[in-house]
Amino acid sequence: MRRFLAMAALTIGLLAACAPAMAVSWGPNSSYYKGVKRVTGSGNFYNVSNTYARSRMKVSDTSNDGNNVYGRTTFAFYGYRCQSDCQTKWWTDVALSTPGFGNTTRTYDLDRRLYGWADRARGSVFACAQMGWPVPDSCANAAYPSFAY
Repeated sequence: MRRFLAMAALTIGLLAACAPAMAVSWGPNSSYYKGVKRVTGSGNFYNVSNTYARSRMKVSDTSNDGNNVYGRTTFAFYGYRCQSDCQTKWWTDVALSTPGFGNTTRTYDLDRRLYGWADRARGSVFACAQMGWPVPDSCANAAYPSFAY
């Protein structure tokens, strides 16, 4: 029995050592327009099976005023890359947004593949309320979660 317990403890320890990095949490971040909280967002940014960077965001329409809300993540990757010249830096890749919705809270996953030339991923993550023309969208301050891979 002791041998079994020792082996179980060793196995659990090895699995814990091999587990991928934990998610990087952000938020809650909120945006206000004319003193009214319009949108709140929070979430996690993490590595999915060394294949994707995932931005999981929970976005809430906190005012229920008829204006839609949405989440947005701009993905960037750090590494050596040659574009107009060759540099090691953060390279902006793509911006992805959730659909707009209102009067509820929803959770969305936005995924972007990991690149072999990079060794870190970062998201510039926002929760925004669509205010209608001519008022620009009301967005919470960005969160910048990142992880190495």
